[in-house]
Amino acid sequence: MALPIKPTPALSGKDAEKFFKKAKEVEEGKHKISDADYNRAMSIYRKVMKKAKEKV
Repeated sequence: MALPIKPTPALSGKDAEKFFKKAKEVEEGKHKISDADYNRAMSIYRKVMKKAKEKV
C-alpha cells in the first residue's frame, strides 16, 4: 500500500532568499546555456530516444 504524500514544506529565511534570487536570475536570462551545449545535449537525447524505440 502506498504512503500518503506529505505536504511540501514552506521555505523561509536564507533558503527562501536564495530561491527567489535564483528565480529572478533565471527570469532575467542570466542562466542560459550556449548553443553548442544545447545542441550537444539534444544530439545525445535523440540518440538515446532512437535506441529506446529500437528496443520496443
